[in-house]
Amino acid sequence: MTTIFDWNSASDAERVAALARPCARGNAALLADVAAIVERVRGGGWDALVAEAERIDGAAPQLVPVASFAAEARKCLSANAVEAMELAARNIETFHRATMPGPVSVEVMPGLRVEKQWRALSSAGLYVPGGAAPLFSTLLMLAIPAQVTGVERLTVVTPPRPDGGLDPAIALAADLCGIEAIWTVGGAQAIAALAFGRAISRRWTGSAGRAMRGSRRPRRWSPLSPAVPASTCRQVRAN
Repeated sequence: MTTIFDWNSASDAERVAALARPCARGNAALLADVAAIVERVRGGGWDALVAEAERIDGAAPQLVPVASFAAEARKCLSANAVEAMELAARNIETFHRATMPGPVSVEVMPGLRVEKQWRALSSAGLYVPGGAAPLFSTLLMLAIPAQVTGVERLTVVTPPRPDGGLDPAIALAADLCGIEAIWTVGGAQAIAALAFGRAISRRWTGSAGRAMRGSRRPRRWSPLSPAVPASTCRQVRAN
């Protein structure tokens, strides 16, 4: 059942409670567990990532192609839902293109010019929360601004589903963003893999797709990142 929170009629205490972050963020034991997971993945590489994923989620990381799940999503989601997601994607792109910062050059004194230049990151890891309420909007709000700014490689991870595959809305959002595949791995182990993948082993490689600047066609992105060894990729297809 949906609960409606009326901000205008709420007391100060109720507003503070509504905005409060989860208490678990201050749990010393939980923080220690997370730190231990991060260090194990950082030190143990792919094998440690698989071990943590199997221990916590009951499944090893898998590379799941988006196309078939996105096609299924267009069938099972309502037409209104699909149109709303497409509209959101267009609006997000329009806004971020319009607000892109540009270079600034100022001649502060004769013969002396100071410039500010903006440069996109070469790669970015995107974590899309799953669970009871998969946040497809997170994927749209992360991937589209990254594409607009010119990030060359996007690696997307999301927690695995009990029945495998991808959540329909997340698959459709990925397709709208031009993302071809998603890694099903979640939690601190996924964040650690994204953060420390390149440092773990030279045998972990990544490749990137490029798109024409200014094109409104979705960019097609390679799902591989330094966080996962290409030789051990497992792919999952929709039935």
